[in-house]
Amino acid sequence: MHKNENPLSLKVPDKAVAILALYKSDKEFNNGLVFPFLREADLNNAEDVFVKMRNATSLFNKHLKRIAAECKIEKISLII
Repeated sequence: MHKNENPLSLKVPDKAVAILALYKSDKEFNNGLVFPFLREADLNNAEDVFVKMRNATSLFNKHLKRIAAECKIEKISLII
């Protein structure tokens, strides 16, 4: 949503479509969700969902940092 709270549509890039396709077959085992990290979350409990998303994000960032180090990719900070 924009600041005016009107819905916004974005085209999903082809690379993202390919990644989503990898998870689609497991959707029935993930409570109808695309990604498995919320499988055990109580979707009616906002705090539980928040905690599980925060933990998953932390784990993803840890793995991305490890991949970046192995690929010798340096983090670039942009200050605008």
